[in-house]
Amino acid sequence: IILKPHPRYNINERVLRLKKYKNFVLGEKSIDVTKYLNDAKFLVAISSTTLIDALSYKVIPICFMSGSSMQPNLKKNKLGIIVNSLNSLKKIILKNYKNNILFKKILHRNKNEYYIRHHFDQNFKKIIKKKII
Repeated sequence: IILKPHPRYNINERVLRLKKYKNFVLGEKSIDVTKYLNDAKFLVAISSTTLIDALSYKVIPICFMSGSSMQPNLKKNKLGIIVNSLNSLKKIILKNYKNNILFKKILHRNKNEYYIRHHFDQNFKKIIKKKII
């Protein structure tokens, strides 16, 4: 497990206690999170453009904000796992971990980064239009 703290926030005691586990790595705040994605299978965030970056690394994005206005919409395009609680996430992962069907579907939808390459500009233009108009 690699925890990459948000650059704006301090690391608290709860996070520091996790360092006792041998499978836990505390990432550097100053290093771009994409540097850690080569070694990842999942990326968990509340809502972040890094969830979109994860797709380019064949990493399953897990978002804890189902009503996020982030574009492209991971839920609508079935490009990630969107949950409202840690318990929901655990159930999904345990149910799908052995057969990998859900994970394969998510990665297949983004096969060869098709989604990112062909839809990013379109979504980016929509966002700009919304902000300007």
